[in-house]
Amino acid sequence: HSDPLLRMLRDTGENRRVRAGAVMALAESDRPRSQILEAYEEVYRDRKTGENLRYTILLSIGTLKATESQALLAEALSGDDDRIRFKAAQALGMIGGDDAVNLLVSRFEQEPDRMVRAEIVRALGRSESASVEGVLVRVLKTDPEPLVRYNAALSLVQFKSLGAEGREALSAAGEDPSPMVRRVGQEAGR
Repeated sequence: HSDPLLRMLRDTGENRRVRAGAVMALAESDRPRSQILEAYEEVYRDRKTGENLRYTILLSIGTLKATESQALLAEALSGDDDRIRFKAAQALGMIGGDDAVNLLVSRFEQEPDRMVRAEIVRALGRSESASVEGVLVRVLKTDPEPLVRYNAALSLVQFKSLGAEGREALSAAGEDPSPMVRRVGQEAGR
């Protein structure tokens, strides 16, 4: 069934919803992964491809945990469109692993959009490594945006094994100026 799906995906004259459906169906097909990812990247890079189809492609790459598409995700994560950067961060969080974490951490420092920074924090929170804990602690203590600090606190609370630095940061979050961050900090202290 995947040959017609590939044709639909690549057909620029096809309805955009049909093309998006083809993207999702291909992620669940038995087609060789390399062929699926090649088609995804080809369509993603086509200038005529709309942003909704690009979102779907990025999420499908995440669903497939396609580490081999990290170059495309890095490109998307540093692009001009904040919604595309958001979806790229989401996909990288689904993929996980050291390369994805490093890419997310390096982008966080440059990211101007609070929604994208919050998504990067959520994506990082899926990885419970000591290095990620340190990043989340720093974000919780220093980010100017309550939404970003809130997501850092929520991510730290989810860690199965939280270090002393993480516990201390959550405790301090109980005094945060933002009510939603304070609530997470206070609940974590119970």
